[in-house]
Amino acid sequence: HVRQYQDIMKWNYTSVGATCLAVGIAGFVAGKVSHSQSSPTESDKLLSRADQVATERMTGNRSGDGRSAATRARMGEGRSEASFDERLTNMEDIIRGENALDRGRAMLSWIDSLAPEEFEDAVARFRSLGVTEARMGEYAMLLTAWAELDPTAALAYTKENTRGGMATGTVLTAWTSRDPESAIAWAKANHEGDDANPYMVGIIRGIVETNPTRATELLSDLPFSRERGQALAAMLPHLMQMGTEAVKGWIDDLGDDRLKDGAIARLAKSIAKDDPEATATWLMANLGDASTSSVD
Repeated sequence: HVRQYQDIMKWNYTSVGATCLAVGIAGFVAGKVSHSQSSPTESDKLLSRADQVATERMTGNRSGDGRSAATRARMGEGRSEASFDERLTNMEDIIRGENALDRGRAMLSWIDSLAPEEFEDAVARFRSLGVTEARMGEYAMLLTAWAELDPTAALAYTKENTRGGMATGTVLTAWTSRDPESAIAWAKANHEGDDANPYMVGIIRGIVETNPTRATELLSDLPFSRERGQALAAMLPHLMQMGTEAVKGWIDDLGDDRLKDGAIARLAKSIAKDDPEATATWLMANLGDASTSSVD
């Protein structure tokens, strides 16, 4: 939870296009119905598996004692006797606190008191109080916890009730970190047309650290678009952990010249402060439309 919180606090779709914390209205159920008349596809099987996992998590039928205290609490073990309305009032008190760290700690504990069926109303109440920039971290934690239990229900809600992509992206990132192929199948099933799939931004953010090769494949499949720029910006900080030369090699291997040019420009902005002379020399050897604007 802490790691998710730290990442998400840096992330605001509206103020930082680089890291997308994407989207339209269409029912998830309708997206699945279109496949019901034919034999099951691999996508159908993945989505079915996601539903099964969600059901197991919500009913508490998973075997073994390896569940975290947070997961056991959400399944009803050791939950507070306070009524749901009382706990919603407690949530309002938490998010009005002045100290961000205290709010974060209290919010995590409060989220652990929720039963699976209470998440939708909890998110609705949170949103009714105003999702300000100061409350974005707590909002993301609440969505992430819901995604852990039932990502398809969380996505159905965010698609119907939110705009701008932050909420949907948060749920997809959390789901992808646990079950990437099911999340990818959902994203493909819920997008129509040849334009960039906005759902892939959150998915790429969720997978890049554990599987940069798969993230690169998904990035390369996106056409030139704002979404591809957001996905690229989300990838670079993780790729930079491999070192500058490794990232340059990754860029060289990109098959799309326009994508490669954009990656060069973004990397140059990151490394210029440490070695401006070497960065300028590298840029001059790899000039394109985007990278040319970085030379000065």
